[in-house]
Amino acid sequence: MKITVDEIEPIERYSYLEVGTGQANNGKPIIIHKELPIYLGEFENEKANIDFLIVCSDLQGAIEKTVNTN
Repeated sequence: MKITVDEIEPIERYSYLEVGTGQANNGKPIIIHKELPIYLGEFENEKANIDFLIVCSDLQGAIEKTVNTN
C-alpha cells in the first residue's frame, strides 16, 4: 500500500492537552496546549476494496524540555 499525504496545508486542527515533563512554580505538572494537524491524502492498493482510510500517529511521547534564556 502506498500512502501519499498532502502536507502543504492541514484541512483541520484538533486541539488537545499534554502533560509536560517539568513542573510549574506551584509544583503542579505543566499542561501544554497542542494542536494535531489533519491532512488529506491518497492511498493506492489494487488488491483492497477500500473507500476511506484513516492513518494516525501515536500521540504519546515526551515533550522536549525548553530552556528559558531570559
